[in-house]
Amino acid sequence: MLDRMKFLMTCGCLIAASPLWANIVTFGAESADFGVYCAVDPDVEVPAEGTISGVVNLVTEPPVFQRRTNLIPAQIGVGFGVHLMVSPDYQGQIVVQTTHPPMGPEGITRENWVTEVTEGRMALHGFSFEYDYEMVRGDWSISASVDGRLIYHADFVVVDPATVPPLACTGQMLS
Repeated sequence: MLDRMKFLMTCGCLIAASPLWANIVTFGAESADFGVYCAVDPDVEVPAEGTISGVVNLVTEPPVFQRRTNLIPAQIGVGFGVHLMVSPDYQGQIVVQTTHPPMGPEGITRENWVTEVTEGRMALHGFSFEYDYEMVRGDWSISASVDGRLIYHADFVVVDPATVPPLACTGQMLS
């Protein structure tokens, strides 16, 4: 009973302290949404010098958000990010930037990469937890810009998985 009360109190505090529905700001998007998803296998891996791993994984079809939330469980197999359709003036090569608490042996806090977006096509800009060192708890953000003009900015909080409802990924519950 005491553990359940701690869980509920922690959840209540996190929810009260987090802007669950008002955490994305868009300027150059026809549509944008955010949330948590079950990580999917990439269709292609491309070099990305501005990232810790040196690559980004691309998918043809963006995964479906399991929940529209900015509270993200720090757990292997979980991803989070933004679904985006850009306005015509913002299509082409864009820079996506992720900020997070210090990660890896060098304490990196900012990663960025260049990608293409096309008007009328849904894109995913996100982060999936693949390795233990990536699951740093705290404030994260994902943003994108073109020619120095902000397209969107979204804030997330990576938390202990025990403090959020579990996700149903690939037939098993992640909690």
